[in-house]
Amino acid sequence: MGYLSLLLLIFLSWNFFILGTHQLQSSQTQVLLQLRKQLEYPVQLEIWKDHTLDFCYLSSSTQVNITCQDSFVTGIKIMGDKTVKDSNFDGFAIPTVTLSGAFSMDSFVTTLARLTSLRVLSLVSFGIWGPLPDKIHRLSSLEYLDLSSNFLFGSVPPKICTMVKLQALSLDDNYFNGTVPDCLDSLSNLTVLSLGNNRLNGPFPASIQRIATLSDLDFSGNEISGKLPDLSRLTSLHLLDMSKNKLDSKLPALPKGVAMAFLGNNSFMGEIPQQYSRLVQLQHLDLSFNFLTGTPPEALFSLPNISYLNLASNTLSGSLSNHIHCSSELSFVDISNNKLTGGLPSCLSTALDKRVVNSDGNCLSIGFQHQHPDSYCMAVPVKKKESRSKDMGILVAVIGGVFVATLLLVFGSFFVCKRCCSRSISEQHLLHKTVQENSTTGLSSELLTNARFIPQVAKLGTEGVPVCRVFSLEELREATNNFDRSTFMGDGSNGKLYKGRLENGTQVAIRCLPLSKKYTIRNLKLRLDLIARLRHTHLVCLLGHGIDTGGQDDSSVYKVFLIYEYLPNGNFRSHLSENGPEKALKWSERLSVLIGVAKALHFLHTGVIPGFFNNRLKTNNILLNEHGMAKLSDYGLSIISEENEKHGEKGDGLKSWQMTKLEDDVYSFGLILLESLVGPSVSARREAFLQNEMASFGSQDGRRRIVDPTVLATCSQESLSIAISITNKCISLDSSTRPSVEDILWNLQYAAQIQATADGDQRYAFLRMNGCRRLCKVRLGSLLLANDSHNWKGDLCLEATMAQLQAISSYSSTNLIFRRPKPESSPYHDKLYWWRKLPFVPELGTRGSGINGQAIVHNNGSLSQNLTRVYSNQAIRAVVSSEKETVTSGASNSGLRGKLNKVVLAYSGGLDTSVIVPWLRENYGCEVVCFTADVGQGIKELEGLEEKAKASGACQLVVKDLKEEFVKDYIFPCLRAGAIYERKYLLGTSMARPVIAKAMVDVAKEVGADAVSHGCTGKGNDQACIEIVRFELTFFALNPELNVVAPWREWEIRGREDAIEYAKKHNVPVPVTKKSIYSRDRNLWHLSHEGDILEDPENEPKNDMYMMSVDPEHAPDQPEYIEIGMVSGLPVSVNGEELSPASLLSKLNEIGGRHGIGRIDMVENRLVGMKSRGVYETPGGTILFTAARELESLTLDRESIQQKDSLALKYAELVYAGRWFDPLRESIDAFMKKITETTTGSVRLKLYKGSVTVAGLKSPYSLYRQDISSFESGQIYDQADAAGFIRLYGLPMKVRAMLEKGI
Repeated sequence: MGYLSLLLLIFLSWNFFILGTHQLQSSQTQVLLQLRKQLEYPVQLEIWKDHTLDFCYLSSSTQVNITCQDSFVTGIKIMGDKTVKDSNFDGFAIPTVTLSGAFSMDSFVTTLARLTSLRVLSLVSFGIWGPLPDKIHRLSSLEYLDLSSNFLFGSVPPKICTMVKLQALSLDDNYFNGTVPDCLDSLSNLTVLSLGNNRLNGPFPASIQRIATLSDLDFSGNEISGKLPDLSRLTSLHLLDMSKNKLDSKLPALPKGVAMAFLGNNSFMGEIPQQYSRLVQLQHLDLSFNFLTGTPPEALFSLPNISYLNLASNTLSGSLSNHIHCSSELSFVDISNNKLTGGLPSCLSTALDKRVVNSDGNCLSIGFQHQHPDSYCMAVPVKKKESRSKDMGILVAVIGGVFVATLLLVFGSFFVCKRCCSRSISEQHLLHKTVQENSTTGLSSELLTNARFIPQVAKLGTEGVPVCRVFSLEELREATNNFDRSTFMGDGSNGKLYKGRLENGTQVAIRCLPLSKKYTIRNLKLRLDLIARLRHTHLVCLLGHGIDTGGQDDSSVYKVFLIYEYLPNGNFRSHLSENGPEKALKWSERLSVLIGVAKALHFLHTGVIPGFFNNRLKTNNILLNEHGMAKLSDYGLSIISEENEKHGEKGDGLKSWQMTKLEDDVYSFGLILLESLVGPSVSARREAFLQNEMASFGSQDGRRRIVDPTVLATCSQESLSIAISITNKCISLDSSTRPSVEDILWNLQYAAQIQATADGDQRYAFLRMNGCRRLCKVRLGSLLLANDSHNWKGDLCLEATMAQLQAISSYSSTNLIFRRPKPESSPYHDKLYWWRKLPFVPELGTRGSGINGQAIVHNNGSLSQNLTRVYSNQAIRAVVSSEKETVTSGASNSGLRGKLNKVVLAYSGGLDTSVIVPWLRENYGCEVVCFTADVGQGIKELEGLEEKAKASGACQLVVKDLKEEFVKDYIFPCLRAGAIYERKYLLGTSMARPVIAKAMVDVAKEVGADAVSHGCTGKGNDQACIEIVRFELTFFALNPELNVVAPWREWEIRGREDAIEYAKKHNVPVPVTKKSIYSRDRNLWHLSHEGDILEDPENEPKNDMYMMSVDPEHAPDQPEYIEIGMVSGLPVSVNGEELSPASLLSKLNEIGGRHGIGRIDMVENRLVGMKSRGVYETPGGTILFTAARELESLTLDRESIQQKDSLALKYAELVYAGRWFDPLRESIDAFMKKITETTTGSVRLKLYKGSVTVAGLKSPYSLYRQDISSFESGQIYDQADAAGFIRLYGLPMKVRAMLEKGI
């Protein structure tokens, strides 16, 4: 019995251990539940509503199957029930057929991307709708993707070509249109490619010929046209289905191993290739419904495995031999509806076997039933020959008739054209041919299938935006009381503006726009339809329009009325001055308005096709709603008043020719920026200001003189400097140097973040009472001081203190209260002083210091039980920006600087980040999740981190191994691009920061954090702090809603000793390490060294500084040869051994390091131009860059290399500046990927004492031809041809010399 109990115990323990090791992580469970919610709680996932279930151990079914490995979801297969297809699907949700209008494919893919180990994804017949976003490539671990039988539309995203692990891709039965990306050969593991039954068009992608692993290829039911290329190189191909397309070439060669080929319902021409008779594995061949000619190869019928042969409905001719031998496997033959003659071979007789044979519609001599007479089949060539002359005669007659009719039409329509052409423009030039005049939504069918439009137009049906409609003149007269003067709001070049009220009570603004150019009704409606599509959060909504023909005929228009939503809070200009009609905006509020306008402008330029430019931006065209949000009005009017701008603007005076020429949208936005900085008065003296005053922005005195006082009083200098810098660039006289709208928006958002940080700091101030000892109660909105002694220093001390305290508040209504206590220790006071705001308050800003003595925390007017002593060398924070009460020190639910729920901190375990943990908890009252990224910095850097983090006060430590992602998604793209900064630096640190920051954003989402934090100090690199920029630009790009806390910009810790003191005070264990004399940064790519003796460029680096490489002088005396295998510009193997990206780089680091490879000593230009010296060790990277460059010399032509090298410089600058997720870098990356498609082969390199030299190259795509390049004479290149080339090439030089010599 005891043994049985023991065995039972062991068995239960073993089961518990096994189950425990595969328990699904909570973050993974949350993702699955979120997916269920986004799929709108389908009945197949009903069991998931029990959150306590372990999804990994749910029983599989034909409808749902979840697989897991090591606590991570690796597979999701779900079969839906929305199998009904709707041929009228136009890009919007259909009730009961698709998911609802609230579904977002973009958000859905974002959620899926959180399943980082997902290898299998199958979601079939779920009613999923929308364009497949580019971010699908974030599912980088996927090996099997099946989204068949849904409602996906738009283009197949090119980014799908980066999912190199894909083995099966199935997107059948959707609504994809456009061409297939011609980059699919990068999917080197792909075996199944199925895109059948979509709306794809264009040519067959040539890149598919290079996917050697492909076994199944299905493009049936599309509109693929042109030539089907030679497919014989697809040696693994088993199934080919190209039926129901528009292919019109000859039949292609097929691979020997193909078993099923469906090529029917196309327009293939020519004869059936004899090569098909040798396809011994062929089982099923369908060539029906084409235009094939000639006699079918007899060997087709005898192929050993053929079971199905369909040659019906072609123009095959001739007779089949009676001695044809049919395969024993052949069970179905269809040769009907051709022009075959003679008898039917005996093996095709239906009397034999159980073989199904259809031969109707030919001219066979097997009885006249269902056969044509012989003349039908024999007359084909004669008829063609005889008909040529007849056709020629008909053609001549038609041409003559058309010529005569044309002459009559020309004369007859001359006068009509003369009248109409003067007032019309080419509608085809203005609009796409598919725009429908009578469309109620203004959206054409082609517009809906264009993926670029979908994110904007799809929102129109779901966000409750009013549909733009046509208003009658009677409605407008009634709304404005017949355009009464009391409704008149203003006049200008854009016409008169009236305020009106519609019949339903809605207030509107009505713009009456006179047209100096006369348009037809149709032409104007097409133009208004374009404007009606412009819907954006920061655009004033166009509700409709009315047309006035002036009482004339309906063929022309003289006046148009545009009806907009009414915004009651005035325009931006009225909020820019203390003397204006509205309350003056603070600097942070002005930045918010400017950012909104920049977003609207970006949408107008890039969010629609065609883009809208020259939008006549002015501060009085920027309106504010009741919440202070900016909305741009009068946008896009140039499309219906193209000539109005030539006549100047009322009230603005005549502008110089130069100023008129300069005014594009970016320049106009620069003037708005200028007006925001200086005030509205600048608009009246614009040219004089630009010529005489702009230089004053460069000095502090100049800024104080010309910048608006409200801006000076409420801005931080750094934020102001950014705004001034971008203003100068926008109004540059050289239009080529002006920034893009994206650059403007980024700079303004960055300035706003800087300002927000500064505003947070201004909530606190240090107050020094000049020796007065006080008790202090701190209340946001008012400040209360109480004396804790009976010895007053006098009212002078008190009055100065009140002035200092008053300077902290930006609100004139803030009351400063002083109460003198009674001798006994009680909260009652017998003297009360009220102070109003002093006139010099704006100049004081946030100056001040501290109050010495004790601090007592009050709560609701009574003395708190918790007393906290503040020592004489400490300061009490005074917070005066809201109505909340704040404790001066000690624990509280909200911190000293505000309240955050959870912060993800980039954690290294060093002194700085160890101190940041308690500082975040104290100042923001939040939980701190420490995050560490393993990018190859070494195992020692990761030891003991969890203990350190929790000892510092963190609630959790998350460590992510990012080495593979770092190398594959960041290093390899830079390698492929040839990105080298300033001719030397291989961007080791620059590439690592975005991958770390991206992982932080992911972790923040997983743990539910509302902020991220880092320990970049702002020292060392340059004043712009390139490290901060690299981190925070990534945060902005991936999740702009995350708060960013940078303690070094906020706290009072100024050095190592302060940090140690702070750590001791908060019981944080101080890391006791020997401080290196160098500042180092290490990852799998490189190791950098800065500081100490390196700060002087004259000093040679010491040998003991290097850690990854030996001194080249001490390297082996014998060279080492290695071979690097490359595919499409990326390394895949070393010495014939295929390795993962990280393993490959590690191996090359080891090899290169022992030969002293990759040492770089350089002085580089930092982000703002400051120079800095650094020493870098990049052994593996140097080897790879050499290999890639040498192989390109073999596979790229001269023009391609030159263009690639020029773009590589910009690519490197973007990466160095932290703009990894910038659209420009991604666009250049797409170019690099395309141009290096043929950079495949191997490179032999010789490593010897610090040098890397090429020892041999080979590539199947080599452009080098020995027979051409050889000095020996050859047939392709004749040496004598050089004489003529040289004469032509040198002709300009010869002509110049003749001119100079007077010849």
